[in-house]
Amino acid sequence: MLPDTEFSEEAMEKIGLMGKRVVVTRAEHQAQELAQLLRAKDAEPVLYPCISIAPPDNPEALDKALQDAFQGEFDWLVLTSANTVRVLSQRVEQLEINLDNIKAAAIGPRTAIAAEKQLQVNVEVIADSYIAEGLVEALPKLAGNSVFLPQASAARTILAEELKADGATVTAVEAYTIEIGKGGAAVPTMLADGHIDAVIFGSPSTVRYFLERLKQEGGHRDGLKGVCLAAIGPVTAKAMKQAGLTVEVQPSRYTLFELVAALDAYFKSITHQPVKE
Repeated sequence: MLPDTEFSEEAMEKIGLMGKRVVVTRAEHQAQELAQLLRAKDAEPVLYPCISIAPPDNPEALDKALQDAFQGEFDWLVLTSANTVRVLSQRVEQLEINLDNIKAAAIGPRTAIAAEKQLQVNVEVIADSYIAEGLVEALPKLAGNSVFLPQASAARTILAEELKADGATVTAVEAYTIEIGKGGAAVPTMLADGHIDAVIFGSPSTVRYFLERLKQEGGHRDGLKGVCLAAIGPVTAKAMKQAGLTVEVQPSRYTLFELVAALDAYFKSITHQPVKE
């Protein structure tokens, strides 16, 4: 880390995230992309996986829906995350089927790219707004269409409700569960010692399980005082506020790149503030 010294406004404008320790709460298999973006800003990512992705306890409903999709029973496959794509690709491989005969819609280009690469589906609709409401707006009217909607067990119901309101028949199936993560750095101790500058939250689940991990591992939310808390988008920000956390940074576009840029801008806006050792 940088030495504990005072910086001029001009120097702070140049520094931004340089030397800042930033906690990455994403699942272990997703953490490196965000970590690389932080390193590109000369920040120090602190990996602390607060969630892990697990298959459903009973995959029977998911497997049946996938078999139905393979047999042409659905008009659309709606994908809300790269985690969904990852789980579906594993199940499809085990079932020895494919989904290349179904139209797909995805939230964001990264999910779309993952779907085309891992599932070989034709993604016809990509939502620019990285939330369920944005996907509803991007989709054509689906009255009379049948929709396969695989989601996390704790996913919001707004997407299914809106599609049904438009006249679609929706089969919403649990594709995976989200559990508390483990491993990573000793973040509770680092917070208590004042060695963390920011924490990034990428979903409501990361908020919930970060606080659970912190408590289980002997930490306390008082350690977050003076720490910049960042949310990737409004849904995550709402979860933070409901948990009693203050949202310092939230980008206008809900991508990791924009989130890191917004966090960098936040620290550039702070003048004469020592960097923590």
